[in-house]
Amino acid sequence: MPMLYPGALCRIADTTAVAVTIDDGPSKTSENLLDALEAESIKGTFFLSGRAAISHPETARMILQRDHAIATHGFMHEDMARKKRDEVDEDLGKSLATIESVTGFHAKHYRPPYGRLHPAHRDLPALHGCRLVLWSAMPGDFDPRVDVDELRRRVEHVRGGDIIVLHDHPQSWERTAVCISALGSMLRRNGLRTVTL
Repeated sequence: MPMLYPGALCRIADTTAVAVTIDDGPSKTSENLLDALEAESIKGTFFLSGRAAISHPETARMILQRDHAIATHGFMHEDMARKKRDEVDEDLGKSLATIESVTGFHAKHYRPPYGRLHPAHRDLPALHGCRLVLWSAMPGDFDPRVDVDELRRRVEHVRGGDIIVLHDHPQSWERTAVCISALGSMLRRNGLRTVTL
């Protein structure tokens, strides 16, 4: 991905830390994830959908109140690699304005849905004052075909400097909570900490 998106953040420089990111919220089950993160003393960066922030404004604000960071995941959660430049520009601008209106915070990081952005449009995040963020670890918490033991094994492979991506979906929040619990154990065992973006 770095070659396709030069300048995209796929790992963090600090190899004593892991950046935990959570895509697609806020949702009706976000508070469960916030509780799971708190139980493991993990701080994360929530990449919010603008449309979801409108549907769950109190939850979007709660994420900040509980000392996590927020970023944008676009407005509509559509594949931006298939969109025209003006459509991507509009979606990104609308998501930033919506998140700021709901939370009072201007997001500075952008992860396109599915991590996909047409290479010719990779300059758009910077034009909106955002850094393009991807990931280096994705355990697959959203995928019901991946059993929980495999999720735990995948989390064990996370290393210092990784950006791990998890998901805030009502239908899979329990699987995400399993990943958070496994991540907490792995971090303690390896003397790692978490940082927000």
